[in-house]
Amino acid sequence: MDFEPGEAGFVFEVAAGALPEDYYDPEALAGFCAALAAGMREELADREAEAGLAMTAVVRSLRVHEVDSSDRSFRTAGRLAIRQALDEAVDKER
Repeated sequence: MDFEPGEAGFVFEVAAGALPEDYYDPEALAGFCAALAAGMREELADREAEAGLAMTAVVRSLRVHEVDSSDRSFRTAGRLAIRQALDEAVDKER
């Protein structure tokens, strides 16, 4: 996942070729992407970080495990990704 400067607000994108083509359930993939984006938005809301934010999150590669992948795991991954990106941004400013 890459975080890039964007227009005002938060934008979530999935790059072409990022999703596994051989995964048996395309609807589940769409749900996992939605859960990932939801987790990111939740973390931004909890941190009250969306004011003045201009960020695009781009999924470059997505891996799915037939047993362990779930909407909940992708929501958590989204929260952690935003948390790490914001913490790294703060560290760079110091």
